[in-house]
Amino acid sequence: MTRVLLLLGLGAVLGAAPLPPAGGDTRPAGAPVQVFTSTRRVTALWAEAEGTLWVGTAGGILRRSPQGQWTRFTRAEGLPSHEVRAFLPGEPGVRAVFPRSHAVWHAGQWRHEETRESKPINAALEGTLCTTRWQGRRCAATFAGLRMETGAGWRDVGMPPGTGTHLSALLPRPGELWAASFGDRLYAWNGAAWKPAGPSLPAPAREITALAKQDGTLWIGTARHGLWRSRGPRVEPVTMPGGPQDHNCQALAQFQGRLFVSTLEEGLVVKAGDRWSRVGSPLLSSNAPRQMAVFRNALYLRHGNGKVDRWTPEGWRREVFRLPRRQVSVLTTDGKRLYAGQWGGWSEFDGQAWKHSLKLPDLQGLPVTALLPRGDRMWVGTQGRGIAEVSRSRGTVRWHDERHGLTDDWITALHARGDSLYAGTFVGGLVRYHGDRWVSVPELAGENVTAIASAGGNSLLVTTRRGLWKVSTAGVLRLNDRIEFLDTELQALHPVAGGGVWVGARTGLFYLPRP
Repeated sequence: MTRVLLLLGLGAVLGAAPLPPAGGDTRPAGAPVQVFTSTRRVTALWAEAEGTLWVGTAGGILRRSPQGQWTRFTRAEGLPSHEVRAFLPGEPGVRAVFPRSHAVWHAGQWRHEETRESKPINAALEGTLCTTRWQGRRCAATFAGLRMETGAGWRDVGMPPGTGTHLSALLPRPGELWAASFGDRLYAWNGAAWKPAGPSLPAPAREITALAKQDGTLWIGTARHGLWRSRGPRVEPVTMPGGPQDHNCQALAQFQGRLFVSTLEEGLVVKAGDRWSRVGSPLLSSNAPRQMAVFRNALYLRHGNGKVDRWTPEGWRREVFRLPRRQVSVLTTDGKRLYAGQWGGWSEFDGQAWKHSLKLPDLQGLPVTALLPRGDRMWVGTQGRGIAEVSRSRGTVRWHDERHGLTDDWITALHARGDSLYAGTFVGGLVRYHGDRWVSVPELAGENVTAIASAGGNSLLVTTRRGLWKVSTAGVLRLNDRIEFLDTELQALHPVAGGGVWVGARTGLFYLPRP
């Protein structure tokens, strides 16, 4: 079984924020289950005549009262999902559209309605981003520009002049239709030609995703910089409720009273007490941080580009490793040494000097995906070849693959619990090694395992693309079935003292006190 290894490139460069001062325990207080999402990616706006503004985001819904007070809604407040696609008029109340459901706000709560996956308004309009009605006609913003309904079908108006990449939002106005040219500015279509419209926009407000007009105020939602408003020529950002810069969590670590969250492409998010901050390029080697390991009073951070940075209370230092094979694909520690997996092997650091294991013939040309040191043995997970059991003293290799019970040759995680080893796989679920053969955990068969961690009571926690699982001698339990609000597409785990655990998802960050 052969697959191609995908390496994430650099994300967009954003300004770096300083780390907050060291706090205490990063476990949140209050409700039993805590949900944290970012609302900086605005996806929809709905302005009511009486002054209420609804803001749909990739992290839930915000409601702004006519007096300027904000209320946040996540899955903990009754939403079926955190990813809002659009708002529609509801009877009664406002209707929010999600990937597989609608939710209607009525009598102070959200009522769910299951639907099929949302589709374009016309099968011929591939790439439809949003729709509206103007002068009695349906209009669609697409990657190719504006399309308008006519008696004979659909008319292709195309893109306005300028540097925008596509039309990303529409706003009907008396006598003209306003359209947002993503990365550029607002334009107006009067039925015959395009012309510039609205105020001149600062650079952070040009990635427009949603528009609304309310009592003389133009509301502008953006892809990464939250909500903006304009009355006349002045355009200013709107202070929204606090939260993380991003929530697409790839890895978690705790160090010096802080919670560190690696995001997909928005840098490193840091939580100290109730305060959130962000660190990114150019202070870090990229905006795509991945694994972290705490070793010798420092936090080491691996990036998707293979570079490794280090943080101590004195600050960040970029590219701290100078290894024979520069791109690091795995970073882990057993407390005594720091291990850096590289193409075809690994290197280990005892705090004084490096030792390299990069010339074993059996490992050459193989991408290393996981490392687990166990005494004289180094267990090496690979993509496409299974697991190599390496004797570090003799340099011999024993392969573990389908012949020994492995259900997949792409290893995503390795973990030891007592005398047993566990391996997470890309499409073969979780397997356990105790003795001389790997045995599949049947309840997780076919799962894409993303993380494994020890939990209390001699049990394991396992995240997959379908949820959180608890594996113990009593059996296997899918915790999503009993933990309300928890998302399903999970990607990271970090247990904390007292039995709690942080769970990172694609659409949120969750703290569970006792899973």
